[in-house]
Amino acid sequence: VLINKMAQMLTGCSEEQACGQKFADTINLTQGQENENITDLISRVVETGESLYLPKDVILLDMQNKEYYIAGSVSPIIGENDAITGIVFSFYDVTETREKQRRIEYLSHHDQLTGLYNRNFVEEILGTEMARADRYHQVLSMIILDLDHFKKVNDTYGHPIGDKVLKETAAITASNVRKADIPARIGGEEFIVIMPQTSAGNAMTVAEKIRVMLEQHEHPLVGKVCASFGVAERLSGESFEDWYKRADAALYQAKQGGRN
Repeated sequence: VLINKMAQMLTGCSEEQACGQKFADTINLTQGQENENITDLISRVVETGESLYLPKDVILLDMQNKEYYIAGSVSPIIGENDAITGIVFSFYDVTETREKQRRIEYLSHHDQLTGLYNRNFVEEILGTEMARADRYHQVLSMIILDLDHFKKVNDTYGHPIGDKVLKETAAITASNVRKADIPARIGGEEFIVIMPQTSAGNAMTVAEKIRVMLEQHEHPLVGKVCASFGVAERLSGESFEDWYKRADAALYQAKQGGRN
């Protein structure tokens, strides 16, 4: 019976189009990726007489199928003798706020430059992965890789070009590991891959594959930038610090042995 100006703007539906029509034919709501229709909220409010807030991740589709994330509530209109005479669906656009929150959450776990996971995420997830490996007696390996002579790249070509090299290194690394693996940039030109249910031998095979791909890759201006690698399979009950030290020692050995 009423749709105000802001509701008309968000739905793309005029007062003439909306009034007299069924709610579900006018207000197109879905929830999350399941595309679940949630207009049964109206029925629940009519049945219980209680106001209900919209659940999380409700999407309003306008007449052109543009999506808006919305928040709001459905409330009963109470008439004489406490009878429900109608309902009010009140909502507002939270798309921008939600996207900002998403971005904050993304950056808390991802490296802003390369898009790989960051040190913070690795530290958060490692406890879970190590506990699972200990509980089920599973192997767990890590690869550390560090770009060779990267300081020379930055000094010669500047940091913007160096950043491009880091991005391409990250892309090559990520494209050569499994979905179950955790590739991350943990600082500067150093990257790490945590590999659940992977032995040292299999991790070395992956490391060698990445090494060859980097060796063959030609960066614009810079040319080839190789990397040195350290691989370690975690011992049962071993702390992350000790496990990392062994991988780092192997990386140091690779550097001392001629790099790449």
